[in-house]
Amino acid sequence: MTIRFNTGDLLAQQGIIVHGCNCFGKMGSGMAKAIRNRYPFAYRAYMNRFEVFGLQLGDIVAVANPKLRMQQPELMRHISQFDESIPEGVIVVNAMTQYDYATSDDTSTRVFADYPAIEAAFARIYMIAAATKMPVNYPLIGCGLARGKWPEVRERIERSMKNIDSDLWLLPGATVE
Repeated sequence: MTIRFNTGDLLAQQGIIVHGCNCFGKMGSGMAKAIRNRYPFAYRAYMNRFEVFGLQLGDIVAVANPKLRMQQPELMRHISQFDESIPEGVIVVNAMTQYDYATSDDTSTRVFADYPAIEAAFARIYMIAAATKMPVNYPLIGCGLARGKWPEVRERIERSMKNIDSDLWLLPGATVE
């Protein structure tokens, strides 16, 4: 399994777009906010799951265009909801990779990223990628506002994704620690 490093806009990609979320129904900053703004239905599906069932570490809430359901009915067990607003060729995955989140006045060094949750979420994403043959794209998941360390996150992703390559997207000028 190879992780390809890319520079550019994650949200401009086709395929499976993964980002990390908390379990409290908040998508107010970082990549989660960008997803919420670009794909409002992905946020609504996340909130629906939060309000009806709650969110657990390692869960995913995946949304796709309904045409995918017609093309691959076996995906029904992996995709939470379908909506025409999601472009064909894109699956947005809200991955519960942290329980809580930092506030703007938090000066602690607490790590909010939950490494076992990242691994569990990517094990679920693996099932979608294996079925669709779509590329898997993500940011430095768990390493920004969640304060995780990339070497630990990378190890979890590689273990979960087995034989499926994936793409890490960095903003111009960003570096990996």
